[in-house]
Amino acid sequence: MLWNDEDRTVTISKAGAVLFCRVDRPEAYLNGTPVTLDSPPRLVEGRTMVPLRFVAEGLGRGVTWHEPSATIRIDGFDE
Repeated sequence: MLWNDEDRTVTISKAGAVLFCRVDRPEAYLNGTPVTLDSPPRLVEGRTMVPLRFVAEGLGRGVTWHEPSATIRIDGFDE
């Protein structure tokens, strides 16, 4: 992961996938293709919060929300 403080962007790359997003902007990019995020990245107490689903699915992982326990499962996370 690469954080650019000047323009407040995050670039994540792994296994051929490149994800790019900017704090407070709902548009992001997956391998150069525009994606509209449900929620934009935010700065919270000095940390950058990026939508988990965008990152996980962009890296080829499945994401499942389990309502009763309010938990998220990311397939292949334990690999």
